[in-house]
Amino acid sequence: YYNVETLAGGPFARAATSFTAYVGYAGGRDPPAGRGTATCYHTGDERDYSRLGSAEAVRVALDADRAAAQMKALARDFFDSFTGAKGARQRPDPMDRGPPYRSFAGFPGGMSSPLYAVFAAENTWGMALKPGAGGDADEFNTVWIYDMAAFPFYRGEVFHQNHCNFFQSEGMPYPD
Repeated sequence: YYNVETLAGGPFARAATSFTAYVGYAGGRDPPAGRGTATCYHTGDERDYSRLGSAEAVRVALDADRAAAQMKALARDFFDSFTGAKGARQRPDPMDRGPPYRSFAGFPGGMSSPLYAVFAAENTWGMALKPGAGGDADEFNTVWIYDMAAFPFYRGEVFHQNHCNFFQSEGMPYPD
């Protein structure tokens, strides 16, 4: 979503140094008491995002005066990133399977949010949009919708930020 945020003439038009797209985890239980907001990659202990029922996520801050246009651009990019025919879409990286990689979106108020309506309008690919209960399954052609108050975002480790794992994409392998 960095590309959506920094697109010249786009609804964000942010400088390359002013992006807000950060990776992390959401859609599961809160981390254990005494651990602060420590939700981590596959640690194998009680902080492990998959053990908490969370999935990999990206959080992007919207500007209040342009939130609808910004959400529309993010939603378009989100839905267009899937591959396959209408009604049979899968994530761009089919190697990521299981609940920690399920497709979801979070909004203040979940499906009751005005931003959800903007998001749903960009779903021209016939994907199922379902209310999430946390720790949901990885369902083909499904996007779970979470209420951000019930399932907050936890920012991921520094080493996960600003990296692209699509090795076959333009510009890959990583430049020096």
